[in-house]
Parts: sequence; structure tokens; C-alpha cells
Amino acid sequence: MTTHVSSPTDSADPPRNLAVLVTTLHMAVPIAMRKIAGLTDHERRELAGQSAAWVAEHGDDLLYGGRHCAAAYTMLARGLAALAFTPGGVTFVGKHWCIRPHLDCPTPQASLLHARMCGIDSTPATRVS
Repeated sequence: MTTHVSSPTDSADPPRNLAVLVTTLHMAVPIAMRKIAGLTDHERRELAGQSAAWVAEHGDDLLYGGRHCAAAYTMLARGLAALAFTPGGVTFVGKHWCIRPHLDCPTPQASLLHARMCGIDSTPATRVS
């Protein structure tokens, strides 16, 4: 099941810098995925929770500029990266990140690339009869 994160594009009047945010996340999330690949599932879940709390508190700075803009951006990228390791990955602002191809995966080739970047075997398990 893919995690869908609500985004500023859901509003009638998105911020002007949203295109820059989306474009840079397209690059930043896979980089963050590589950096957190060595974490345990538990550590990634904690990171996702911490990231969500930080972005919830400082999301306005991220979208409109402010003292915590850079930190909120980093936490958003790291949180999305952590969610990419969950079954089904994560979709945010129309972009999808995951480490294994899955049913209805909008980016099966990208998931294979992400898995290789993270040093993860993404081949489907075979059944032994």
C-alpha cells in the first residue's frame, strides 16, 4: 500500500516556489534514501515521525521562506526517504519513491534504480515448491 502524503498542490492557491520544491525533491529524496539505507526499519519509522513533526511545525517556513526553511526541507526529504522504504513506497506532489517494484507502482524502473543506489536486492522473492 502506497503512502500518500497531502501536499500544497492540494490547495487552490499553491505557493510560487512550489515548482522549485518539487524539482529539488526529485533529486534530494533519492540522495537521502542512500544516506539512510543502513538504518533499521525501526530507526526509519522514528525518522519519518520526527520529520513529520518538524515539517508540521515549520511547513510555512518551507513554503514561504523563513528561519527554518532549510531544516524543514532537509527533514521533508529525509521523511519521504524513510517512507520510500515502507511497502508500496510514498507519493508526494505527484512524485513516487520506493525501493521495490510493487502492484500499481507508477515508477517500477525508478524503484530498481533506488534499490541499487541503496545496495538493496530488489529482485522478487521466488517460491520454492
